[in-house]
Amino acid sequence: QTGVGDIYSVTLKYFYPETQPVKGRIQLYDAGDNRMMDEEVQFTFTREGKWNQFTVNTGIQINAGNYKVRLVVEGGNKLAVSGIELQ
Repeated sequence: QTGVGDIYSVTLKYFYPETQPVKGRIQLYDAGDNRMMDEEVQFTFTREGKWNQFTVNTGIQINAGNYKVRLVVEGGNKLAVSGIELQ
């Protein structure tokens, strides 16, 4: 949920113990299920007891309202996501 129209950052915190990176996509949809953002991301090795994170931004201003963030990953069997934050 966003409060004002602005460009927003999407931060994802994750753990991935494999050495072979896995690709994914972060997508942002509005209340009408229109895709507002579709960004390719890559999950890389995380050391034991640590977390990795990355941040992407919407690239355009979005209005105040409710949005859905969708994470699409293929082959990330050992991927653990701690949280996705929109700010």
